Amino acid sequence: MFWFAVASHIPAVFLALACVLGGVFPGVAVFSITIAVFFADKVPGKLAVTAASGRGVSLSLGVLHFVLLGLGIWALAAGAQLSVLDKLLIFTGLGLFFGQISNSNAHELIHAPSRLSRRLGAASYTSVLHGHHVSAQLRVHHIYAGTDADPNSA
Repeated sequence: MFWFAVASHIPAVFLALACVLGGVFPGVAVFSITIAVFFADKVPGKLAVTAASGRGVSLSLGVLHFVLLGLGIWALAAGAQLSVLDKLLIFTGLGLFFGQISNSNAHELIHAPSRLSRRLGAASYTSVLHGHHVSAQLRVHHIYAGTDADPNSA
């Protein structure tokens, strides 16, 4: 759980710094979510299995999603200190974060036992215009998985 938290939170920190400060941080943010994570996945070895819950990590990523969404909108619309290249890198980095990290995290949150977690997951999906996935996942896919009635089964 520790390495997952590191790999998912570090890009968020760099993206926040990129939105506020610009400079080297937009490039570092995109590097951290692409190349650095790619090579981190190649490190051999097994992680110890623990009984620790990842719910705290999921909740923090859900909150970070909205922090980054607000910062990203501000940076791209009003970030006068940012160059065009900075804005392109921030746009790319946010797209990668929302698509790779927030999307997966929202999926886990909508399956959580806590109402707060489920609502945070639904809000995360809705904020990136993918809110329909919540009902499609819970009310169609999980009921009809693997049958002709499920449009989401291979």
